[in-house]
Amino acid sequence: MPTQGQGSVRTIHADILVVGGGMAGFFAAHRAVERGFEVVVVDKGTVGRSGFTPWANTFSVFDESLGDTRADWIAGVQSKGEYLVNLDYFNMQIEDSPARYAQLLQWGIVDDTRPEWDAASGISPQKYLLGHDRRIIMPKILKKAGVTLTQRVMVTDLLKDGDRVIGAVGFHMEDSEALVFCAKATILCAGAGGYKAPGYPIHSCTFDGDAMAYRAGASIAGKDFMDFHFTGDIHPWDVFEMEKEVFINRIYPTKGPTVAGCGVSIDPIFKVHQDAPPLADFLPEDPPPMDPREYRNKGKSLMPKMPKGNIVMGAATGLGVHKSEGVWPVDDRCSSGVPGLYAAGDELASMICGACYPSTGLGLSGSAVQGWRAGDAASDFAAQADVPAYPAEQASALLETMYAPLNRARGFCPRWASQVLLNTMAPYYILLVMNEDRLASALNQVSFLHEHVAARFKAADTHELRLVHETRSMILNAEMKLRACLMRKESRGNHYREDHPARNDSEWLAWVLISSGENGTMRLRKEPVPEAWAGDRGESYFTRYPRRFPGELEFLATSKI
Repeated sequence: MPTQGQGSVRTIHADILVVGGGMAGFFAAHRAVERGFEVVVVDKGTVGRSGFTPWANTFSVFDESLGDTRADWIAGVQSKGEYLVNLDYFNMQIEDSPARYAQLLQWGIVDDTRPEWDAASGISPQKYLLGHDRRIIMPKILKKAGVTLTQRVMVTDLLKDGDRVIGAVGFHMEDSEALVFCAKATILCAGAGGYKAPGYPIHSCTFDGDAMAYRAGASIAGKDFMDFHFTGDIHPWDVFEMEKEVFINRIYPTKGPTVAGCGVSIDPIFKVHQDAPPLADFLPEDPPPMDPREYRNKGKSLMPKMPKGNIVMGAATGLGVHKSEGVWPVDDRCSSGVPGLYAAGDELASMICGACYPSTGLGLSGSAVQGWRAGDAASDFAAQADVPAYPAEQASALLETMYAPLNRARGFCPRWASQVLLNTMAPYYILLVMNEDRLASALNQVSFLHEHVAARFKAADTHELRLVHETRSMILNAEMKLRACLMRKESRGNHYREDHPARNDSEWLAWVLISSGENGTMRLRKEPVPEAWAGDRGESYFTRYPRRFPGELEFLATSKI
């Protein structure tokens, strides 16, 4: 029976349910319907317009005609990702990105006919994505293909029959209607997330997919590697004007394998980042200059347009390295290890970038590649799976829990808790420059939110109910990040520990996997990198890792690493 504040209950049946309508969800849905299956896409916002998708503007394509070689690409990403790259998925990127790009061209989602812009900038336009048109074209393409779109629906939990995922539950944010989705297979493409920080407008991405998958029994990975987008403390939302100047008005050299989208070459990008001052050195008011010898002067400014005010790290506080956090794949087919549950895009810890994002374009093209592969794998599963029976008792219990904040007379305001969480996690000395004592202190505060606040939220309407469930997901994610960062007692890529300021291959050439344990505990374990993916272990430390962390040399001089 509906609870107070709850509208009617609608059941939607499909062969395949796709949660999230960004680039990964788009390709997953299109591939599955192409295979002849009935597909439903559910999105918290609107397909192609919410999450990260509207802001992505480059698409990395492996192109042998431009001199790209598989060996160069692998060597480059392994070096920058500091040997935590999953080569199964990176090889998938090399193999599939040309085909996915060709589809985008065919659909008119990308523009390769902008000669006047190209002539003025020196930038290859073939892989530069349109913005506004993409958000209009994508839902039209899915509808034409026969995909059902269910939008403005917040999905909160996955349904299970024994070990198998058979759908999800959620609510419509406009009329409070409850929805129960029953499907043979489910693909999570809900993206990663942040803590609603000022900066990148990704406020609808709050790790909801991670939280649902975690509760359903999947492992989560990559929470120990942080995104380090920066902005200014004056007009912090001006990040896109700043990036436009960085990526368009500064022209990069083209020697080496091209990461398409802005004529970027992998090798020079690596060199710039490796030779640049470490993360902690970006904290003073004046940012360090870049070496102008790294760029070709095309009559434009060699220096980026810097944000107004002091440099502030964490414009997307809470976000991890693209394609390196999310549901851990147990195979090369985007499977979560939970029968019937797949993931793709920023929802999948595919580790194609490892510990540090190597260059532009891999995020969006990785979503396209993995979305298509997940759609294919879920189709194979659905082809042999039985139609699930409607789980009436389970659905009723989940819906009652989902709507409980609307029926609570007293409770905590989710806006307050969301701000407390941001204030706890946003300081640069928590996730960017880490230390065991500070991480433990932050974990103590987040644990209090998890244990004493998250279950006692009150919501006045369905919009506030959405924030309740988002805040619960963000709190769970914050605990994952802090525990993973505490566990990794070394520095690597975008993970910097002041108390362990060097790489430690003997202990930490591994990924940290997080899963749900008994009585609500959080279990963490190492998943070693296969030796074949570890690079040349015989190289000297300083050749293998040319980038220096603050305090690293002094630490190495006295340690036994």
